[in-house]
Amino acid sequence: MAGERILIADDEPDVLAVATRALVQGGYEVTGVPSGVAAVEEAQRHNYDMLIADVKMPGMSGLRAYRLIKEAAPDTIGLIITGYGTMEMAIEAVRLGVNAFILKPFGPDELRATVARALEGRRLARENARLRALLPVHELSRTLVATTDLERLTTQVASLAARETGASFCSLLLLDDEAQELYLAATSGAGSKATRRLKLGEGIAGWVAKTGETMALQGALAEDGAVVCAGEGASSVCLPLLAQGRAIGVISLVKAAGAPPFTEADTDLLTILAGGAAAAIANAQLFTHLQRAYERLAELDHRKSEFISLAAHELRSPLAAVITYATLIEGDLSDEARDHLHVILEAAMRLNLLLDDLLNLRNLDTGTAVLHPEPVALDAATGQALGALVHLAQAKEQQVSLALPPELPQVFADPQKLQIILLNLLSNAIKFTPNGGLITVEALPDRSQVVVSVRDSGIGIPDGERERIFERFYQVADSLRREQGGLGLGLSIVKGMVEMHGGRIWVESQPGRGSTFSFSLPKWQSPAGA
Repeated sequence: MAGERILIADDEPDVLAVATRALVQGGYEVTGVPSGVAAVEEAQRHNYDMLIADVKMPGMSGLRAYRLIKEAAPDTIGLIITGYGTMEMAIEAVRLGVNAFILKPFGPDELRATVARALEGRRLARENARLRALLPVHELSRTLVATTDLERLTTQVASLAARETGASFCSLLLLDDEAQELYLAATSGAGSKATRRLKLGEGIAGWVAKTGETMALQGALAEDGAVVCAGEGASSVCLPLLAQGRAIGVISLVKAAGAPPFTEADTDLLTILAGGAAAAIANAQLFTHLQRAYERLAELDHRKSEFISLAAHELRSPLAAVITYATLIEGDLSDEARDHLHVILEAAMRLNLLLDDLLNLRNLDTGTAVLHPEPVALDAATGQALGALVHLAQAKEQQVSLALPPELPQVFADPQKLQIILLNLLSNAIKFTPNGGLITVEALPDRSQVVVSVRDSGIGIPDGERERIFERFYQVADSLRREQGGLGLGLSIVKGMVEMHGGRIWVESQPGRGSTFSFSLPKWQSPAGA
């Protein structure tokens, strides 16, 4: 693939001119210089993909020029021009990593072919490096699946980056969004640790995090709170950790003096690794935040339950005294005073029912509600519930009928909780059925269960509201303008208690034509031989 930048160094003007013209015709960007010293100076000003140098030049040989250029630009490949060859020269060239030789005299086609082969070899090496980079990314992906522990994850990323690139030290810093500062999250290898936080934009790591750009350094490195100290000849690279286009941290690596510097292949590998690491770390951070929020929510929920229990206990004692003494003095009053006292009693009873609802909900939430099932006759249980509410139906001139077959089997239920279920459903039916309306209680056996239905001729429930009416505190009408009282807990409690029995509850309704609430309970199965 033409277009690569090539630097040619040869002290023979004719050879330099022929080589330059041949490679320009091949589509390469070519710069020619007459000596090894000039080649080193040119390579310091511009980056080149390849150096073509005569092995024998005055002042500085082609091999020495290539060694100096490669120290600063490790990815530069070399092609040596020679008119003779010795074993010593060949060994030195191999040690330096020279990619190819070409003997004088050579023609334009031979030169272009040799250059093309060398550059193709570099492209293949880079592709191999990219493929190699996928292996640690795969390992990182398995880590992401295996753990959401942020500390463990960052430690493994730092260790993986250092191992795959041969770095002597790696530090991984994460961004504190609130403070806009970088803090040390993990390290790998021997080196000084960051002892302070870095402001966004401060130092090498801060600049990389702010700009989202990679920075590579060569030579003596000073400590800036994130990048460790290294001596003359060391190399370092610092990459941003980008998640959804935003830097969430940086990863910095250092190779000590004497070690091979970071190559372009290393940078490619680290770029892929940083992308996978950023996604993994962002997910781990999200999981950590959600876990903390859940723990806080659980704590608040526990406090709420404790408050409800304490408040209900403290309110129940004075409320019981009000109801008891009001009942005792009811017979000693005049008719007018008795009517007033009756209003007080009804208000106290409603408050007592609200306290019952709060405690029942609390017991369901905390798992302290205990089921004591036994055989229960539905006709007796329904009659008991109606007896407690008949005065409400009579006040609205409603008709309540029972449609229970004479051979209806008993259900296996907790009598107290069955009463709560029936009282809530009948109370709702009475509340939302207009004056003179009809309420019907039915029950039919259905294989191993008995299905009980409470049907009314009330206002009905809109289609979009039916799925939500069993949610706690939810009421169809706006709480600021609704006509009926209550906290919206009744149906939630009914659902919880029906499900405790292993049954289910559902509703069928049409606006303006009433609703039918049905629930199932297990049928009583008498022991064999009883």
